[in-house]
Amino acid sequence: MNSSGAKVPVLQLHCTTKWILLYIYFCRFPHRPTLLVASEGNPFNKMVIKEDLETTGEPRIKFKGPIPNLLDYLAKALNFSYRYVRPPDRLWGVKLDNGSWNGMVGMVMREEVSIGTGPFILSKSRADVVDFTVPILTDYWRILGARGKPEVDPWGFLLPLAPLVWVVILTALLVLAAVIFFISSFFFPKTKSQESLLQILFSYCRILLQQDILVSDDWWWERVVLAVWMLMTLVLTRSYAGNLMALLAVRHISEPYHSLREVLDDPSVTMVWLKGSSVGRYLTEAESGIFREVGDREKEGRLLWRTQAQFPNDIDTWVRRGTHVLMEVHYGLKMSLGKDYTKTGECSFYESKEEFLPLIFAMVGPKNSPLVPAISKRITSMTEAGLFFQWLKTEEPNSTVCYRTPTKVTVKTSLSLTNIWGMYVILAAGHLVSLSVLCLELLSLHLKHTGIK
Repeated sequence: MNSSGAKVPVLQLHCTTKWILLYIYFCRFPHRPTLLVASEGNPFNKMVIKEDLETTGEPRIKFKGPIPNLLDYLAKALNFSYRYVRPPDRLWGVKLDNGSWNGMVGMVMREEVSIGTGPFILSKSRADVVDFTVPILTDYWRILGARGKPEVDPWGFLLPLAPLVWVVILTALLVLAAVIFFISSFFFPKTKSQESLLQILFSYCRILLQQDILVSDDWWWERVVLAVWMLMTLVLTRSYAGNLMALLAVRHISEPYHSLREVLDDPSVTMVWLKGSSVGRYLTEAESGIFREVGDREKEGRLLWRTQAQFPNDIDTWVRRGTHVLMEVHYGLKMSLGKDYTKTGECSFYESKEEFLPLIFAMVGPKNSPLVPAISKRITSMTEAGLFFQWLKTEEPNSTVCYRTPTKVTVKTSLSLTNIWGMYVILAAGHLVSLSVLCLELLSLHLKHTGIK
């Protein structure tokens, strides 16, 4: 292409296409042509608009980031200059129902530009109309959600012991009382002071609650059983008290969505996916499985298609409020997390632990373009040297600050009623039950006296 965007005639290079291919692959352009490059803003390409006062005075589009660094590297290696062109629809490119292509892929297919930077997801449908370079990187889709505020679990007094431990304690209490009652009833002579099953159960409950108890001196084996039970309850109560004090100083930060299944099962959250991507076509055409369920959520209004340029505002509004989650590639989310931390100084978002839909990213060129193998050779050298990943790190220094942020924090503050209202619920429920039992006892006593009269 020349500076006006017209195609460069093959004769200008005084060579056949085959020799052009060999020359560019091993060397570089003999003259410095100006190529048109299709690009659009994304986490790898940060768009910068400047006024071109020297020429037309109109805004001039520039990009900065890992992909522009790669393009500069290729321009220097192959001896060409370039000028950015944005797609009118601001899309990457998918095949339309009429067989045409939109976005940057359509521009490359129609040879309106020489290179599409993307980076583009490799897919068969795209490979039919454009040529891909060697891969730049491999990545996975993840979920971006808003982190909750630090809060105390009001039912935290149950957490020092696992549910199974609570069940075992209750079972041991019932079994122990029953065994003592049956042994003393069937194998030893009955006495006036012999306790009933309910009395034995209450006695062992008093020990568990660290209350006093009267022990008869009739049988030594009862004292041995009682001593063992006291030792076990002492260890349990001390462990419970220590763990409870530690848990009351811990604030829990919720991260509710770490998998696609968790998102699908929550009807209150909406998914945001990239518009004009090959993944969108896959979701709408999937015939079964979890991705079929994701595609069906569009009919329910729980799936939105948004362009890359709309993502920053969506993150700062919908996702931050917790009503939406964003589906984006891992490296793109790292850039967004780092940018938000640089702006706010807080880790307000998190990435899901689950990864899905592995993706391979590359640049594209027109079909049978001699530039593609030449660019691929330089990309291979660049990736083997680790330059691209170094550019990713330096582009957003805080990209790893919020990576695997802890979900529990320790604080020193006074407890409020909102932190321990669960205990008062148990207290009120216990008093209500005891009042009900008292009423039944009074009613029973009244009926008994009435019957006697």
